[in-house]
Amino acid sequence: MTHISRTAILTGLLFAICASALAQPPDRPKLTAAEKRQTPEEVALVDEGDKGTVLRHFPSSLRLYTFDQDAPGRSNCNLGCASRWPPVIAPADATDVEEFTVVTRDDGRKQWAFRNKPLYMRYHDAPNMPSGDGEEGGAWHVVPHTPPVPAAR
Repeated sequence: MTHISRTAILTGLLFAICASALAQPPDRPKLTAAEKRQTPEEVALVDEGDKGTVLRHFPSSLRLYTFDQDAPGRSNCNLGCASRWPPVIAPADATDVEEFTVVTRDDGRKQWAFRNKPLYMRYHDAPNMPSGDGEEGGAWHVVPHTPPVPAAR
């Protein structure tokens, strides 16, 4: 009986620790104050060394994509497309943040766009292995983050 009680207690404790770890989102990358003002909460700028700074979804850490068939400021990836390429949903009260704008999807939800191009994740991606660049006839593109070009003086 004592063995069963210890096993039950250890199993319960292990379950509680695992559930707690899974409920905690990963730490947001450390950003400067200027970088924090550049992105919405759902997007993180991540320095990948020789690859430069890239856009990732927070907290999933998946790379972000754009779709060639979207019109500026409008998503054309709905229904089945959105199940393979989940949109980066913005809160209902979201407002533009620097180069990130808010577009309204066909279903009425808000979606983040970068430089007027709606943003998506890829269902089959792993955080360190983006595989959607060039998919579906070259229509999908990983979004690199390049600083805006300063206006000519």
